[in-house]
Amino acid sequence: MAVQGFGNVGSNLAEILSEKGFTVVAISNSRQAFFNENGINIVEALKNPKEFPKLGDEISNQKLLELPVDILVPAALENQITSENADKIKAKIILEMANGPVTPEAEEILNKMGAEIIPDI
Repeated sequence: MAVQGFGNVGSNLAEILSEKGFTVVAISNSRQAFFNENGINIVEALKNPKEFPKLGDEISNQKLLELPVDILVPAALENQITSENADKIKAKIILEMANGPVTPEAEEILNKMGAEIIPDI
């Protein structure tokens, strides 16, 4: 899974799911995103967010959204997945943890692609 937004919501979700056996391969904060195909050590990421570069390779937030993961968690800002990038999303499950991270137009595209969107509430 990939978590865009390693703030209060995203970091807590990443911690809980990694404890449950999920592998988090990418995380981002407001400035940077990092990817490690073997999984990011969430405990280490939580200890010192300034040390993110030691946890993986730097990528763009856009690249994070397009990674070939099973679960994508947009937990940062609204309108992150739009009609402009929806066709590049590879995740089969999108767990919205931000307010409105998927636009209605993007949702239509993702639904046609067979993605399951768990909406923010």
